[in-house]
Amino acid sequence: MITHLGDINLGDVRGAHGLSLRTGYDFAKHERPLNKAIKQKLGARLDEWRLSFKLHHAFCDPQVVLDKILTTCNKGEPMPLVFDYVDYKGWVTLDDVDVNYQEIAPNGKPLVITGSLSLSEFTGDTTTKPTAPAVRDDNQSLSNPVPVQTATSDNVSELLPTRQPMQHLEDALIAQHRARALIRTLSSASSGDFSAINNATSIVNGYFASNDWTGNTVPPLPIIDSSNYGDLSQILNDRQAVMLELTRSAATRQSL
Repeated sequence: MITHLGDINLGDVRGAHGLSLRTGYDFAKHERPLNKAIKQKLGARLDEWRLSFKLHHAFCDPQVVLDKILTTCNKGEPMPLVFDYVDYKGWVTLDDVDVNYQEIAPNGKPLVITGSLSLSEFTGDTTTKPTAPAVRDDNQSLSNPVPVQTATSDNVSELLPTRQPMQHLEDALIAQHRARALIRTLSSASSGDFSAINNATSIVNGYFASNDWTGNTVPPLPIIDSSNYGDLSQILNDRQAVMLELTRSAATRQSL
C-alpha cells in the first residue's frame, strides 16, 4: 500500500484503504474499403491511480491531514509516489480530491473523514529520483529533493574521476592481449603496420613507469617492426603468469 505521497505520510495515519490502477495504450484506427479497419499502436497512456482513504481521529487529526492533501492539490506540482518505503513508482500529480465527512463531533471537529484521490503519471522533466524514506535524510523533502550538483569548473580534467591503480592495471592487461592478438595476425606477413601493436604496448609500459606501480621495476616492452615481432611475442608469453598474478593480487585488495 502507499505510504508516502510526496511529503504526506499515509502509512503512519493508516489512511490508505484501497488502490486501483488504470494503464493502457492508445491506437489509431485506419479504415479500409470493403475490409476491416486496422489499428496502429501510438503509445502508452499515462497511468492513473485511484486511492481511497479514511482518516480516523484515533490515528491522526483528520482535518490536519486533509488540509495537507488539499494544499498539495492546489499547488498542482508533481510529487513522488512511494509504496512501502522502498518501491518507488515515479512522479504523479494529484488531479482530484473527493471528501466525505463521515463523523463530526458535537463541537464541529471532524472525527472521521473518508474520500478518494485521483492521481495521474507525470512524465515531465523530473530527473532527480528521491531517496527512499527509510534511508533519506530527515531534512530532505520528498517533493523537493536535493538538486543534482552541477559543474563548477570549465576544466574538464578537474571534473573527471581520479583513476585508481586497478584501472591502470586493467588497461595494461587489455593492451597486452591486444598486442598478442595483433602479433598472431601479422606473424605470417613479411611486413606490416605495427603502429597498433606499439600503441598497445606503450600502455603497458606507461603503467609500469607511472607512480601507480609500486612493485619491482618491470623492463619496458620493445618497440617492434617486421624484423623483431617474434621477440615481443616471446616476451609477452613469458610475462603472462606475472600479469595474471598481478590481477589476482589487485582483485583481492592485496598490496601490489
